[in-house]
Amino acid sequence: MDELQKLEYLSLVSKVCTELENHLGLNDKDLAEFIIHLAEKNDTFEKFKKALDENGAEFADSLVANLLRLIQKMKPKPKAEVKLKKEEEIDNETLKSDIEIKKKLFPGLAIADDPKIRDMLADEDEEKPIKTENSQPIKTERMDEDGPIKAEKGDTDIAVDMMNELEALKNAPPPQEKNREKDRRRDRSRSREKDRR
Repeated sequence: MDELQKLEYLSLVSKVCTELENHLGLNDKDLAEFIIHLAEKNDTFEKFKKALDENGAEFADSLVANLLRLIQKMKPKPKAEVKLKKEEEIDNETLKSDIEIKKKLFPGLAIADDPKIRDMLADEDEEKPIKTENSQPIKTERMDEDGPIKAEKGDTDIAVDMMNELEALKNAPPPQEKNREKDRRRDRSRSREKDRR
């Protein structure tokens, strides 16, 4: 152990001693180290409590849970070099399993790219009409200097026509609201006259 790990371990022993002092009134370094040893070998609450009971330490559940949590969080970690190699192996395995999980969760997103679709989308960007089996182009007539011109009406033309219609509706006068206002004025004036009498 290097000095930093020794310091972390001593800090852990001190914390366990403090917990034992608070709950039981005991301040024994050897007992704290023994409890830490048991917690390292028994990592679940049930196993840790059973190991303590077998060794004659019948603590309350809250103290057992608190000690186990404290030891697991403050326990010094092993050297980083050895751990890095293991982490790389684990990361590769988890990466592969993550990809498999994502494929199962999102099968539509896991489909390989299709060059035909990419070409179709590129053609659409160039504003080339895409012909499908059921669709037929819309025929419209436009007036030119020489007369009517028959042309296929594209999405852009349809959108422009729709916007023009919406602007015309926006600029149209509202339905007859003035008659309602006159009726309201009459009602108000009559009620005022009645109050004055």
